[in-house]
Amino acid sequence: MFIYEEAYFLCTAVPKALSDKLYYSLEEFFRQTCEDACKEIMAGNLTSVYHAKWQVYSIGSNIIRSQCRYLESTWIKDEKDKYRQHMYSSQSGSDSRRDCPSDLGPLAFQQWKTYVFEKVQERMIKDLLQDIQKDRDGEMINASEVQGVISSLVELDSTFKAPEIRSRHGYQQPGTGQLSVYQETFEKQFLAETAQFYQRESNVYLSENNCSDYMKKAEARLQEEEIRARKLIHSSSFAKHSRECEYQLVSAHMDMLKGECQSYMKNEDVDDLSRMYRLLRRVPEGVDVLLREFETYVTAVGREQIAAIQEMEPRSYVECLLAVHARYHQLVQNALQTDDVFVAGLDKACRSIVNHTMGAKIPQAPELLAKYCDMLLKRSPANKHVDEAEIMQKLMSVMTLFKYVDDKDVFQKFYSRMLAKRLIHSQSVSEEAEEKMIDNLKNECGFEYTMKLQRMYTDVALSATVNQEFSAYVAQKNIVMDLDFSSFVLQSAAWPLNAVDTDFDLPGPMERAVQHFETFYHEKHNGRKLQWMHHVSKVDIKLKYLKKRYEVQATSYQASVLLMFNERDTYSFAEIQEETQLNASELTRTLDSLVKTRLLLHATDNNTSAYELNTGFASNRTKFKITQAVQAEPAKEAKEAYGAVQEHRVFYLQATIVRIMKARKLLGHTDLVQEVVVQSSRHGKFTASIPQVKKCIEQLIDKEYLERTGPNKDKYSYVA
Repeated sequence: MFIYEEAYFLCTAVPKALSDKLYYSLEEFFRQTCEDACKEIMAGNLTSVYHAKWQVYSIGSNIIRSQCRYLESTWIKDEKDKYRQHMYSSQSGSDSRRDCPSDLGPLAFQQWKTYVFEKVQERMIKDLLQDIQKDRDGEMINASEVQGVISSLVELDSTFKAPEIRSRHGYQQPGTGQLSVYQETFEKQFLAETAQFYQRESNVYLSENNCSDYMKKAEARLQEEEIRARKLIHSSSFAKHSRECEYQLVSAHMDMLKGECQSYMKNEDVDDLSRMYRLLRRVPEGVDVLLREFETYVTAVGREQIAAIQEMEPRSYVECLLAVHARYHQLVQNALQTDDVFVAGLDKACRSIVNHTMGAKIPQAPELLAKYCDMLLKRSPANKHVDEAEIMQKLMSVMTLFKYVDDKDVFQKFYSRMLAKRLIHSQSVSEEAEEKMIDNLKNECGFEYTMKLQRMYTDVALSATVNQEFSAYVAQKNIVMDLDFSSFVLQSAAWPLNAVDTDFDLPGPMERAVQHFETFYHEKHNGRKLQWMHHVSKVDIKLKYLKKRYEVQATSYQASVLLMFNERDTYSFAEIQEETQLNASELTRTLDSLVKTRLLLHATDNNTSAYELNTGFASNRTKFKITQAVQAEPAKEAKEAYGAVQEHRVFYLQATIVRIMKARKLLGHTDLVQEVVVQSSRHGKFTASIPQVKKCIEQLIDKEYLERTGPNKDKYSYVA
């Protein structure tokens, strides 16, 4: 308080204030103090003495400034105003200027900079860098002194303000925090020394050690440098320092790291791969390099394992794909920290594997996945001891692969055909499992994708009600039925069932039952047309002519042939064909199935085929099913399915093109093709090929939906 009063009295002295004398006396005091401090610093341990003298000087100068606040708020402020007025009154091109007094804080630091720092700068910076190198080498240093000296450089910048200068746009005064002293004198040399040190050390270490040991060393060094930076240098240098260290330790050796990453993936070396990921994540494009190697490796391994399958059947194919996905998904979790980039990379690799053609014209994955689902959902000896929870779990695994399938419309076609067979022949292992699978598909692809599948399920449920109503109708009309009759009434648009190109005459009892049902149904639903699908119908027949009684489940074709043998024991092929009206190929397949089951015996006499009832038939099973005739040829069935898919795609693409052009009216060729490809992938559940889109455009031009326009005929316009 005493110093403040004395300063106040000097500034308010009468008849003339002594403010200017006080200011210049303080300036001389600061200069003399700095010169004395410089002598002591040069004579002793530079870093230690500099740090001690700086602390005393910075504290003392702040005290003086606080005690001379009145001087700053009066005389110094007035002098600054006069300086500004003088500068504004000067000619724009003149270089005239007058001295402008600084505030006491900047004045004190400017004196220190001039009379101390600039004289010891070179030697002091050298000592600082040597201390930092000792710290890197594991030697003990006085970190507080090093940090204090470096901080003094920052304070010299952040506190000192240069005099105002005039620019052609007006007057400006540089703001604080430019750090030019710190950056020019220390930071540049520090970063250069750091780069040289780690370039030299990394090259030497790599020449004597393997990649795994080097990564451990590099990671440890980077962690040490982060701690060292926070302990010693200014925060403005953190990012520059980190980049320099990361470049010398990681980026400079990218080729070496890249060459080793696939071996770590092959050996599933989680520790080394995780360490490599952490290192590469630090540098620009480092993750991209690892990602490309990961995608390439997973794709190659997946295709190699698929190619190694001896027999390409659904179970082995799906289990192989699931094993590949599970293996590398676990690697992403454990080694790559479930990074979204690598999760997406695994998806990309799996999509490439699943949609690989494996030497065929088209990918086989949709068909094989659909058949695998059929194996799970179809009641069979293989599923007899499998509980429902396990089936549900396997169906969820199928959905993991299904999301990678590009041609989801092909899967839908095969799956719907197999579902139709399971529903018609009551072969589903569980209604809950069937419904769960349909729900999974709906969640993945939307309601429209599963609309027909759900309609199929609804038709089966409604058919049960129709059969109950028919039974009531038969009782009410006192109709005598020769057999127990039930039917499925199915919507033709929802069910993938095709009529067989053959005539067929039902046996009398079956014909009468069909007629009664048609009468009942037309009375209830006037205007609807029933088309009987006899090739997928089934009949239960009891065999009473043998020593044991047997119950046989057969198709309508098989049953019609067997019922003929109630009249006599032998028929020729021509007689059976005349009676049933089946075409030759369908009848041959039907008779072959009965001969193979040994219910009929086949003999050929004078190029005439004769079929005789096997009265000596015997079997260990009293109930069995004749299945051969029901099973279509797999290659033919697949060909039909793919043909139906291609036909649907053509209609879909044409409709998409018309819809786009109707909205846009005029569109260039490239834009139209791109838009169609995007919409087909997003909504059509398949990826359209560009030649296919071009072909559909040409077809629509021929149909006069579109026409070419523009000077080069490279645009299309919609024809209303």
